[in-house]
Amino acid sequence: MRTAAKLNENTTAEIRLKPGRAAIVFLCLGAAFVVLVARSFYLQWGEKVAFLQTRSDERFVGSMEIPASRGVILDRNGKELARSLPVKALLVRTNVLEISDKHLKTLATAAKAMPEADRVRAEANIKKLEEKRVALAKILKMSVDALRKKIDDERSVVYLAKRLSPDVADQAMALKIKGLDDENGYWRYYPLGDLTGPLVGYTGEGDSGQEGIELALQSALQSTPGMRRVLRNVKREAIEDIETVTLPKKGADITLSIDTRIQEYAYTALKEAIEKHKAKAGGAVVLDARTGEVLAMVNLPSFNPNHLDERQSAGKKNRAIVDQFEPGSTFKPLTVAFAIDSGKVTPQTMVSRDNGELVIGKYKIHDAHRSTGAISVEDVVRQSSNIGCAKIAFTMTPQQMWQGLTDAGFGVPTGTGFPGETPGRLMPAKRWDKTQQATISYGHGVTVNLLQLARAYTIFTDGELKPVSLYKVSEPVYGKPVIRGETAAKMRHILERTTERGGTGTRAQTPSYRVAGKTGTANKVENGKYSETKFVGSFVGFAPAESPRVIVAVMIDEPMNLHMGGQVAAPVFAEVVEKSLFLMNVPPDRAEANFALPPAVDDDFAETI
Repeated sequence: MRTAAKLNENTTAEIRLKPGRAAIVFLCLGAAFVVLVARSFYLQWGEKVAFLQTRSDERFVGSMEIPASRGVILDRNGKELARSLPVKALLVRTNVLEISDKHLKTLATAAKAMPEADRVRAEANIKKLEEKRVALAKILKMSVDALRKKIDDERSVVYLAKRLSPDVADQAMALKIKGLDDENGYWRYYPLGDLTGPLVGYTGEGDSGQEGIELALQSALQSTPGMRRVLRNVKREAIEDIETVTLPKKGADITLSIDTRIQEYAYTALKEAIEKHKAKAGGAVVLDARTGEVLAMVNLPSFNPNHLDERQSAGKKNRAIVDQFEPGSTFKPLTVAFAIDSGKVTPQTMVSRDNGELVIGKYKIHDAHRSTGAISVEDVVRQSSNIGCAKIAFTMTPQQMWQGLTDAGFGVPTGTGFPGETPGRLMPAKRWDKTQQATISYGHGVTVNLLQLARAYTIFTDGELKPVSLYKVSEPVYGKPVIRGETAAKMRHILERTTERGGTGTRAQTPSYRVAGKTGTANKVENGKYSETKFVGSFVGFAPAESPRVIVAVMIDEPMNLHMGGQVAAPVFAEVVEKSLFLMNVPPDRAEANFALPPAVDDDFAETI
């Protein structure tokens, strides 16, 4: 038993470690455990962090604008005058573009150092990229050299084309060229081109109005783009939508008072007159006599807002509103109306023309035919007598006459809000002397725009000056009383007689409707003096004569052969009135079954300039 106990004691002694060696063993085991834990942590978290870091370098969150459509401009019948069409733009990011010369040269240099098998594959890839460049040039309808010049730009982003149809842009994107991107947008399109160009205007960069209605109603027509958050890759391509931050808001649609059919009638008639008389320019305005709505506003020369090069031309100016001119004898009916309304004269009052010459201080006023003897107030208008009109004006004080003209809308804007409108010029009455009162009475020494002149003739409808509008009116329109209703009726009769034989406006007559109006001819002012060779011929009138539905004002600037308003402007009036009233379903009011227009010869009484 003692022997066994001794054996066990010796065995135990052999198994026990010395204190120093035990410490070493435990340290090794502890170190191994720490390594295992660290490795485990790295495998579970470190590589994941590195992976996510790499992915974050490749993907990032950004914002992207959602384009919205600008409001549509419509005519009174819903025909589109301006609309925004969806388009795309193609752009390249030159620092990553794989079809640029710089990138292809880099690939070619690298390929030379590759083993043969790899070099063959690299060269095949280069050829494929060159083929993509050729295909892109073909899609964009440009030469390969032109494309190369564009994409080898030093700028980081270069637009290859804008206003592309989505189909064309999609063809380009289908090539899958790294560094090629597209953007959604809208392009403003004007279906009627130069027919409505100066009136509607156009938009520029950022879809903002630059001229015309587009500028006048910019705040209403303008859209508000939306915004969305997207996930982008290293190519800056949007690869995933995250959320929509704000929704896009379309601009408001605007309905104009214009009837494009009447606009076309006026455009065609005016263009023919300008070409026939080799005139510098011209304008025509058609108003609804009851509401003051502008049914047509035509200017020539014109321009097509769809063509960028035409936007710099003089034709973009809306002459009917922004240009001013001396109205000449179209002013005489207004002077006569104020005198009749004030009780100073009647249509039958006789007015002496002295010896065909009226002397005022150092100035002399003449009539075209130097006729002597007295004529009635009615014939002063019919025969367009300067002397007679001046004498009628002298029955009123300058203040009375000025007040009448101001009430008729002269010297102040029409209120349309059209950009660049001129208010014309009408001197205060306190600055008038006798000569100025005389010349203003027959339309010299005062300037107007064509819309002002057309609006003034609304007083002959019922005595009220109608507010004019370029936008469709749905509510009843109330004008400002200027003359009495009975005075307006007398003037309608006088102005109808002016278009009949013996008056200056015979060429304004139409086969179907009785018309009324007045011719005007004025020397143009150049360098502060009246030109002896340059004129403005005009005609303003309405129809049907007894119950007006339309008012038409026509102006021809610098006609070359004939120059009287009755010769160059009245025929335009006649054509526009005839077609417009038929379109508006106004019954013809000519009593004569076989009415024949007067022959196209010089008027019985040439208008006095």
